[in-house]
Amino acid sequence: MGEPSAEESHAFLSFLRGLPDVPELVRFFDRGGYFTVHLRDAVSIAQEYYKTNAVIKYMHARGARPGADPREGGSPYVSVSRAMTTTILRSLLLERRKRVEVYRLDGRAWELARRGSPGNLSAFEDELLRDASVPATSVTMAVRLGTAADAGQRRIGVALADPTQRWLRVAELADDDQFSALESLAVQYGARECVVAADAPAAERAKLDEAMQRCEVCVSEAKRATFAPRDVDADLARLAGQPAGGALAGVSRDSQLWRGAASAAIAYLDVMADTASHAQWQLGTADLDQYVRLDAGAVRALSVEPAADEHAREASLVGLLNRCRTPMGTRLLRARLHQPLRSLYDIERRLDLVQAFVDDALLRAQLHTALLARGVPDVERLGRRFGAGKASLAELWRAYQFTERLPELIRALDEYAAGGAAGAALIVVCYCGPLRAAAADFGKLQQLVRASIELDAAAQGEYLIQPRYDPELAELFAEREAAMLALHAHVADVAADLGFKGKDADKVKLVAHAGTGLQLLRVTRKDEPALRNRSAYTVLGTKKDGVTFAAPGTRALATRWDAAAKGYREKQAALVSKVLQVAGTFAPVMLSCAATLADLDVSAALAVAAVSAPVPYVRPTMVAASEPRRIVLRGCRHPCMEALSTAGGFIPNDVALEHGISHFQIVTGPNMGGKSTYIRAAGISVLLAHAGCFVPCDEATISLTDAILARVGAGDCQARGLSTFMAEMLETATIIRCASKHSLVLIDELGRGTSTYDGYGLAWAISEHLATRVRCSALFATHFHELTELQQLHPHGVTNRHVSAHVQDGKMAMLFQVRDGPCDQSFGIHVAELARFPAEVVAAAKRKAAELEDFGDGGGDGRHVRACAPADAADAGEAAVHAFLAEFAKLPLEGAAPDAAAGPVRELLAKLKAEHGSEAYVAGILA
Repeated sequence: MGEPSAEESHAFLSFLRGLPDVPELVRFFDRGGYFTVHLRDAVSIAQEYYKTNAVIKYMHARGARPGADPREGGSPYVSVSRAMTTTILRSLLLERRKRVEVYRLDGRAWELARRGSPGNLSAFEDELLRDASVPATSVTMAVRLGTAADAGQRRIGVALADPTQRWLRVAELADDDQFSALESLAVQYGARECVVAADAPAAERAKLDEAMQRCEVCVSEAKRATFAPRDVDADLARLAGQPAGGALAGVSRDSQLWRGAASAAIAYLDVMADTASHAQWQLGTADLDQYVRLDAGAVRALSVEPAADEHAREASLVGLLNRCRTPMGTRLLRARLHQPLRSLYDIERRLDLVQAFVDDALLRAQLHTALLARGVPDVERLGRRFGAGKASLAELWRAYQFTERLPELIRALDEYAAGGAAGAALIVVCYCGPLRAAAADFGKLQQLVRASIELDAAAQGEYLIQPRYDPELAELFAEREAAMLALHAHVADVAADLGFKGKDADKVKLVAHAGTGLQLLRVTRKDEPALRNRSAYTVLGTKKDGVTFAAPGTRALATRWDAAAKGYREKQAALVSKVLQVAGTFAPVMLSCAATLADLDVSAALAVAAVSAPVPYVRPTMVAASEPRRIVLRGCRHPCMEALSTAGGFIPNDVALEHGISHFQIVTGPNMGGKSTYIRAAGISVLLAHAGCFVPCDEATISLTDAILARVGAGDCQARGLSTFMAEMLETATIIRCASKHSLVLIDELGRGTSTYDGYGLAWAISEHLATRVRCSALFATHFHELTELQQLHPHGVTNRHVSAHVQDGKMAMLFQVRDGPCDQSFGIHVAELARFPAEVVAAAKRKAAELEDFGDGGGDGRHVRACAPADAADAGEAAVHAFLAEFAKLPLEGAAPDAAAGPVRELLAKLKAEHGSEAYVAGILA
C-alpha cells in the first residue's frame, strides 16, 4: 500500500476526527508494509523515538491550496516501519504503561483490529513476548470496593488474570485505608494494570491510585455495570471447562465482591470472545498468606527488578541470578523472587534441589552448559499456541526438535540418580519421572511429524506436508511436478529457438509475473535483441532486471502449472489444519513438561549463581516459626554490590537479630559509610532464603518470616502531589499496620523530611512502637544519635550498631565495617570535605558546629545535645537548670504586667548566658 491519495486522505481524516480523544491511548494504522500514527501521537513518537521532527509529514483533506506550506492546515503524521513499530509497542506497553490500538482497512472502512494495555498483552504476544528478557507477565487486577466495616477497614474483592498464560485468581480480603494488602497482592503477582469502577468515591479512589503508583501499576476505569456478577459463574465454567465452584473452593460462593471483580476482569480483557482458549484457563484463589508479604518499598530497596536507569545486569537480583537457559526458567525465577514461600517444607524442598546441583559439578555442567543451552524453545508458549489452535508447521517442527533432544536430558538425570547421591531420590521424583512420562507421550507426536512433514525441507526452513501423507495430495503433487517439468522443457525449446545453446541456454529464465503469479519467460536487456523480428514472441514488459515475454504455448503451460499448484496448496492447507489439530491435543503434555523444565532450569541456574559468585553462597538454615525467632547472618554481603565491586572487593558484616535480645537494631554512622548497604544486604538474604536460594553469607540461620517491609531512600512524588516527607509517612504507616513479630522491617533515615524536632520525635515513637509493641525484627538506620538511648530504656531487644570510619589529621576514611555500640560522631562535615566543598564553607561549618555542640557531640541542632553529652557536661547543665529555676521562682511576677515581668526574666537569661556560653547552649539545657 503506497501513500494515501487525496481522496483517501480526506476520508481517513474524517474518520480520525470522529474518534474520541484519549490521552493515554496511542493509535496505529496498518498501511500494509508500514504503519502510521497521527496528530498528537505523531509528534510524540517523532520526538521520543526518532529524536527529530523531520520525520513528521502532513496529510491534507480535499481543497488544500496547491503550493502552500504542507504544515498549513495539514494533519501531522509519521510513517513507522514494521520493525520500528515492534520497538515502539514494547516501549509503550511495557515501559510507559500506555494503551494501544491498531486499526486495519477493511474494504473502504477502518476497523479496530487489535487493542492492548499494560495488563493485556495477548494481542501483541508475537511482537513482545518472544524475548525472554521481557517480563512475560501481563496481569490485570480488577478491584471491587466494599463498604468500610469500621474506621480505616474495608473488604474488597480482587480478581487477577493473565490472558497470555490463561490463569485467573480471585480473593476477598480485609484491607486498611491505604490499601496495604492490595499493594502486596499486586507485588506478589506482578500486576501491571488495575481496573476500578469509574464512579468509585473520590477519596477512596485517590488512596487506591496512590497504592497502585507505589507498585508502578497503571489504573484504568470501567463502567460500574461491568462489575455486576450476573453471568460470572457461567463464564468461569466455560473458561475452566468445568464447574467453577470446584476450582474456587477457598472463597465464599455468595460473595458479590470477588464475583464482581472477576466479572470486570473477564469483560475488560474480553476473554470470552477468544473461544479457542475456553476450557484452557486455570482458576484458583489468591492467598495473600501463601507467600512472604512484600511491599513496593521492599521490592525497590532489595533491587529485585532492574531500575529504569540501570543497565548493568548484576545491579538487580533478577539479572544477577538469571543463569537460566530457557524462557520458562527466566519467568519462573522472576515469579519466585516476587513470591517468597512461607512453607518450611516447600522451602527446604527447593533448597535440596539446588544443593544437588551445587554438589555435582558434572551434572551442573551437563544441564546448564550443554543440554539446556542447545536452543530449548519456549515450550510453555508453544503449548499455549497449540492449545489455542494458533500454531504453525514451523512451531510443530520446533516442538519435534525439542522432543528429539529430551531423551538425552533424561539420561543425564538418570545417571546422576543411579549414582546414589543425597539428592537422587528428589531428582527422580521432581524431574526424571515427569520428563520420562512426557517423553513417552511425545513419541506419538514424533510419529505424527515424521509421517506428515517433509523433514529434509523443514531442516532447511521450508515446512511442507509430505505428498505420501494423503493419496489426493500425492496426485496433485505429481500433477504439479509434471507441469513444472513441461515448463522447463518449454524453456529449453525457447532458448534453442532464440539461438542460445550450451552454457548460454540458461539465459532464458522462468519467472513469476508480479501481477498474476503465472510463470513467464525473461532474458536480460543485453540479450533482448534476440527477440527482435520474432512475431511469435510477445514482449510483456521491460525493467532493469530484464525483458519479460511469452512464447507460443507459454501461457497454456503456465495456466496448467498454476492450476496444479493452486490445487496442491489448497489441499496442503487443509491437511496442515488437520495435522495441527491433532498436534493440539499434545498441548497439556507440553505445558506440563514446560513446568518441569522451568523448575529444573531454575534449580540449575541458582546453583550456578551460588558457586560462581566471587565468594560462593551458602545454604541457609531455616527455623520454624514456632521456635525462638532469630536472623543470624555471618559474613553477610550484598550480592549485587559484591558482583559490581572492583578490585577492592566487598567487606562482609555480621547481622544478629534475636528475639528479646537484639531483634531491633539501631544503626548509626556517617553518610556513605555503608548503613543502607548493610540493612539491604540482610533483607536480600532473608528474601533469597524464602525463595529457595542459597544466600551470600558465610553462615545463615533464618527464622520463617511473614513479611519484608521497607522504607529505604527518599524521593519526591511530584506527579502524585506528594512531598518526600508525605510519601515517607505513607510508607511508614503501611509498615506499622502490616508488621508482626514474624516480620522483617528495614528503615533508613526516617524523619529527615521535616524539622529536626518533629523528625526525631516521629523516629523515636515509631522505633519504640516497633521494638516494644510489634517486637518485629528490624534494622533502623538513622542519623538521630539520640535514638541510641532506646537501648538503655529497652535493653531486652534494642541494640546499637554503627558503621565505622577512621579520622586522622582531619581526614576521614570509610571502613565499611559494622561494629557494636552507637557512633560517637556524625562525620557530616568530613563527608562535605570528601565532596570537595570550598575550604571557606567547610571552615564556617566547623565553627558553627563547635558553637552548637559545646558538649563535643554531633547531636545536630542544639536542642538534643544532652542525649549524647559526656556525663560531667550533662551534670553541669542540670545544675544550671536547677539554679535558673530557683532564681526564676523568686521573681515577683504574680500580678505584674507583661512588660514589667519581661525585664527581670531577660536579665536572668542574660546572666545564664554569660555564665554558661552560647544561646544555643542555653536553649539546649532549657529544653
